[in-house]
Amino acid sequence: MDSDSDDIDSRNPQRHVDTTHEDHSIDDKKENNHIVNRRSSRRVNYGNVIVRQYLGIEYARINKRFDRATPIVRENDQIIKATSLGPLCKPTAGSCLGNSGVYPLAPYCSVNYGIFSVKSIPVEQCLFLNVFIPVTPNNERKKALLMWIHGGSGQIGTGNIFDGTVLAAVGDIIVITFNFRLNLFGFLSSGDDRLEGNLGLYDQALVLDWIYQNGDALGGDIQRITVGGHSAGAPHAYYLAISPLNNGRIRRLLLQSGSPFHIWSHLKAQNAMEQFNTVANDNGCGNMTTFDEKLQCLKERDFDSIAEHEHHSYTSANHTNVVINGNFMSKFREVFEENDTLANVDILMGSTDDEGK
Repeated sequence: MDSDSDDIDSRNPQRHVDTTHEDHSIDDKKENNHIVNRRSSRRVNYGNVIVRQYLGIEYARINKRFDRATPIVRENDQIIKATSLGPLCKPTAGSCLGNSGVYPLAPYCSVNYGIFSVKSIPVEQCLFLNVFIPVTPNNERKKALLMWIHGGSGQIGTGNIFDGTVLAAVGDIIVITFNFRLNLFGFLSSGDDRLEGNLGLYDQALVLDWIYQNGDALGGDIQRITVGGHSAGAPHAYYLAISPLNNGRIRRLLLQSGSPFHIWSHLKAQNAMEQFNTVANDNGCGNMTTFDEKLQCLKERDFDSIAEHEHHSYTSANHTNVVINGNFMSKFREVFEENDTLANVDILMGSTDDEGK
């Protein structure tokens, strides 16, 4: 596509953003109603490489608060507009620059990470992903796929901050970033089967499903899926790899400045119940007789109101609120006793430059 007007990105002179859009055809060779044949996209030039950006694709819906999300089902010939980022999942109020540290956030939430910054009003229906696909001479060969999990202690952050354009262009890979539920919306738990928790991890598993089901149509090699993450995103990537929901689909792990063995990376079941009771008490639900009544009370609380209490009662730098229980984390303890759990997964671990600055 020839562009009549290209803007130069002030952060990187090699990066030219095409301000015009077109419907871009994606080869669809699968009978799968998760695959969309054509999407409206953005074209970005980085050096001599064109990168297609597909932004704000909704991958799942949250039917009820504190329940697992369900994948979006689309018709094979459906066209969606994917030219703008989706809304944020609600972070802690104090993480939104320009706000007083309490909810509701007005007029917007601004989240910064290095040179990257996004502004948005957080919403409860926030499960969106972004895809960055390089158009290179090697298009005949299927490209490796990178699923990137953002950090933020499971309490803050968004995949929207991470522009995958440069990595896609330089690495000749397909990059996928995304949002998942945070804080109590993603990790509130009773520590047992009544409220399993780890919903943010289940959201991540749905992204892996989406990549595996659609990767081939995007020009990707679904036998070469790498899941990477930074800070809390690193142990999340590891948890996904050892979870039964992986089903052997992850080929490589990239763990940056985070480990599943850190004390802050997970929460014991008994501590999870203490957190639940604190949240229930702060929201006027603590005087209910049964657990189910308390949970229903929290489900009926206004989204902004419950978030304000969350800022005061569910924020801690000591853990990410991933709970070691339930179906998702059933193999966490056994993995230390099995020699072949990750035998076919390449793992690269390390620390990022200037960590902590």
